[in-house]
Amino acid sequence: MNESLTPEAILTDVSRGKINQNLAVDLLLSLIEKSNNLKLREDCIRALHKLSIPKEMLEDVYKTIESCLLSDESQFVRNSAAILISEQLLKYGEDALTWTIQHDSSPLIINTLIKIFLEKSKNVSIELTEALQNWLLNYSDKIGIVMEESLFFLEVECLFAQYIQNYEISIDSITYFQHISNVKNPNPFIFIKNRHVESLNFKFYNWLYLKRNQDIINSFIKIKDLDSFLSLYKQYDLVFKNPNTVPSSIGHLTCLKVLNLSGNEIRTIPNFIFSLSNLQELDLSNNRIETIPTLISKLKQLKLFNLKNNNLHNIPSKLEEYLNSLNTFQY
Repeated sequence: MNESLTPEAILTDVSRGKINQNLAVDLLLSLIEKSNNLKLREDCIRALHKLSIPKEMLEDVYKTIESCLLSDESQFVRNSAAILISEQLLKYGEDALTWTIQHDSSPLIINTLIKIFLEKSKNVSIELTEALQNWLLNYSDKIGIVMEESLFFLEVECLFAQYIQNYEISIDSITYFQHISNVKNPNPFIFIKNRHVESLNFKFYNWLYLKRNQDIINSFIKIKDLDSFLSLYKQYDLVFKNPNTVPSSIGHLTCLKVLNLSGNEIRTIPNFIFSLSNLQELDLSNNRIETIPTLISKLKQLKLFNLKNNNLHNIPSKLEEYLNSLNTFQY
């Protein structure tokens, strides 16, 4: 196979009029079927998504993409296949997608299908919708929370999957995180009451490190200054590339009273925070925040707001009265 033949080159040739859509589709399918390169297969499927697949080729395309969805070893290839089938090949693929929901253990694919079919309310068969709803119900019951809030944990699982090869959904770490805390912050990583998350201490690197080292996780429960301990490892972690990873699905945790996002290298206060109307304590210390949006005043229950060790230039005059009314405001 011509090694210079890449999805990018094929799309470029289409845009320049050098080849037509039919030939482009044939070339991409050939690469998918013959290549052992997982990333190349994923990129080919993404490239197909950018083309207008001719009607007469839809069934042939589907056969190849269905095979990727059901049996490819890479969760990223399977996820790309799920997206393409959902967006362009749905008339052929509802049964395959339903089977995938019931049998695939990658959080990436499940999360993708939930976003496409449940959150966007896309028209699909009753069987597919029920499969997704049943999956979410079962997942939330295992964690012990309401279904809506389980979307946060599913997104965290997707983040883990970016760093852990062949990652499969597991709730084991969620159980452990409910017992791990820091001497400087006695609240556990997660506190759940009456099926709602009421307290969350989220620093992605800490969660990821503990997830990758579950075999020794019990020893971490006894470490007094966990943040300092894990910060040491973070300096030498060549795999970790995205320090400011804060899931927007925290916004689904509407019963949160305590939220600690300290040390995530956040530059802008995330918008989802302003919808957490029950929030009483908010710790955004040790980030890179430069401004405080006036929307923070929407948090009527807030009593403690920690913004120490950020890059704040000034406090907006419109917020002075609100911030002064808090029991504790640190910056």
